[in-house]
Amino acid sequence: MPFVKHDVKARFSKAARSYEKHADVQQRVADRLVSLFQLDPPPTRILDVGCGTGILTSRLVDRFPDAEIVAVDISDEMIDQAQLRSFADKVEWVVSDVLKFDDRQRFDLVTSSSTIQWVLPHSELFEHLYNLISPGGRLFFSMMVTGTLTELHSLRRTLFPEKLPATELSEMSVVKRTLEQAGFSVLWRKTMREDARYEDALAFFRSLHELGITGGHLSNSGVLLNRRELTRLIAEYQKRYGLDKGEVRASYQIGYFHCSKQNPSS
Repeated sequence: MPFVKHDVKARFSKAARSYEKHADVQQRVADRLVSLFQLDPPPTRILDVGCGTGILTSRLVDRFPDAEIVAVDISDEMIDQAQLRSFADKVEWVVSDVLKFDDRQRFDLVTSSSTIQWVLPHSELFEHLYNLISPGGRLFFSMMVTGTLTELHSLRRTLFPEKLPATELSEMSVVKRTLEQAGFSVLWRKTMREDARYEDALAFFRSLHELGITGGHLSNSGVLLNRRELTRLIAEYQKRYGLDKGEVRASYQIGYFHCSKQNPSS
């Protein structure tokens, strides 16, 4: 199943109103990303890539109150939700495919949280972001990498090996190599695990749907799971990964990257 941009836009637009309610992991990842910032002097122009409902944007406004912040997302509905926030008038909100977004002025910080795994190909994305950053500027981002939802993917391979997702999340080493090929110097990278609990397996699967994660190249194969197979998958997940009081667990593997644009002639 090829990567299709309008599929990503449609799924996240549909999830816009429910996204915040189910985005506990994304909230934690945004907090951790901002805590890892190493920026002196502080940035004056910031681009938030794939801002969604403004989870990372809110942290940027708090951390850099004097900076000019531009937040871009492909989904009108996500931007609409972001603009309901109390700080909305402090941000320039742009509805755009990030690969088509340009600005006459460059940014000294480009950042993104829990989004880049959805924007493919990464080679094209990183080359474009490189061109949006001022010489000496920085790129900080977090993304889901190989190992995310390992419980679900392991179970699916066991139950339905003929219906595996079309593609998988990237490995850290591949992301690093693609960044360097785009011209970035990778100053550091690290992987951290985030664990989540859900009321039960059905609540877990519903949460994935309400986040816009289900569907698309990272979830679907050429042949979709039918209702009977999905019911079996949920029941088996409950049996294998159930905790006390009926809860289930899921793990997310998050890659964090800090990169710089070193070429002064860019």
